[in-house]
Amino acid sequence: GSSRLLEALDAFVLVTLGILVLLHILPQSFHLAGWWALLSAILGLAGTLWLEKGLHDDHGRTVRTVLPLALAGLAGHAFLDGMGLASGASAEGAPASMLAIAVILHRIPVGISIWWIIRPWAGRNSAIMAFATIMAATVIGWGLGSQMLPVLPKQILALLQAFISGVL
Repeated sequence: GSSRLLEALDAFVLVTLGILVLLHILPQSFHLAGWWALLSAILGLAGTLWLEKGLHDDHGRTVRTVLPLALAGLAGHAFLDGMGLASGASAEGAPASMLAIAVILHRIPVGISIWWIIRPWAGRNSAIMAFATIMAATVIGWGLGSQMLPVLPKQILALLQAFISGVL
């Protein structure tokens, strides 16, 4: 029952995000930031693989060290996601941007991953606190996005998008 539903949901999100990242976000980042965007995406991927490896050590020592760092990174990522949502809502009457769609879709596996990783190691309350932190960071990013987006250089935003694409 539910395991098949989760597998189907996971497959849907992975395919959809893969298409969005490969056909829209990375090409746009490459257009704005050049080859640096590729390096940024590779760094995002390498960092994720390193963290993933650290989360599966034998005694949980790395988990206790990495979880606060990962939560800080997720909060920063959520802040940028909020800015992405603000950019998607900036044009009145315009359809949602591909970035905003990607932000919303990737929240499903992120939420599931947070629950599966944090709850067993740090408990239910810590997992809920992680959700609250990420939600607050998203709302703050959304609230400040309309002021920050016009002044941030497009190349920097493109590199951040590429990095996050690599993380995804």
